[in-house]
Amino acid sequence: GIAVKIGDDDAGQAVRHARLIRRHWHVVFRHRWEMQIRPALRTLHAGDIFARKGLPFLDANTGGSGVAIADSLQKAYDTIKNVDMIITGHSTQMTWADLREYIAFNRDFLNDVRAAKQAGKTVDDVAGTWKIPSKYVGYATPHDRLKANVQVVFDELNAARSSPTTARPSPAAAPSR
Repeated sequence: GIAVKIGDDDAGQAVRHARLIRRHWHVVFRHRWEMQIRPALRTLHAGDIFARKGLPFLDANTGGSGVAIADSLQKAYDTIKNVDMIITGHSTQMTWADLREYIAFNRDFLNDVRAAKQAGKTVDDVAGTWKIPSKYVGYATPHDRLKANVQVVFDELNAARSSPTTARPSPAAAPSR
């Protein structure tokens, strides 16, 4: 489910201009990730789950998931209303259309890696040949992050295969807003 907190920030100081709503979704980044919503400002602070247009940092040692990230972001997209601006973790301000595109990018990456793995490719094969699809203009992917994320997805797919109770269904395409 979604945990929501309305009130003060972590330091206990009143949030200026608006109440603060925190929403926690599926474990994706460093144990859990949090989005902060400032309703009066119609603003969402996405933090590092949407740091920039490109591959996210997936810290598998603390629960990061390349299989779950698109579904988690989709839950935020479908649940959060009345927000016009998204403040990313390390980039410029974005819109809901940018978030929808980022969800699709993460889904496409997962599907590409899944297909490559099913075709017998290795992590190094995928990291050496995968290119950002041309429809994702302005996206960047450092090679070290690409290889690390491919490894995270391979590991998750291997774990799901060995433990059918933890397997996730194939994600559906992101609906338009």
